[in-house]
Amino acid sequence: MILLKHVLAPCAVAVLMFACTAESSPFKVAELTKFDEPWAMTFLPDGRLLVTQKAGALRLYDPKRNSTGAISGVPAVVDAGQGGLGDVVLHPDFSRNQLVYLSYAEAGHGGAGAAVARAGLVLGNSGGGAL
Repeated sequence: MILLKHVLAPCAVAVLMFACTAESSPFKVAELTKFDEPWAMTFLPDGRLLVTQKAGALRLYDPKRNSTGAISGVPAVVDAGQGGLGDVVLHPDFSRNQLVYLSYAEAGHGGAGAAVARAGLVLGNSGGGAL
């Protein structure tokens, strides 16, 4: 009977997820922009978002302007299977030090492996920035 609970619980969640459409949602659903294989996102203190794309791009989305810019200086990633550019997290004291952490798959001896990098984020006036 325990096995049955573990099988039915995920099925029930899947049914609920697919049963809740934009028409039946208790909140408004609207498409704002598109990304190529977005993997993770984090909000900056000013309301903009950093969004990772699996193939290795880091994007800056500004919901007030509905604009997206590129962040340069991202490490080279191995984009294969579930590997690529993964998470982006702000340092706990980001407002003071502008540091971000990135997780990604990198090439190594014998194949790809997981890596974490820390970098300073410099945002430009044109809607993008650099690490």
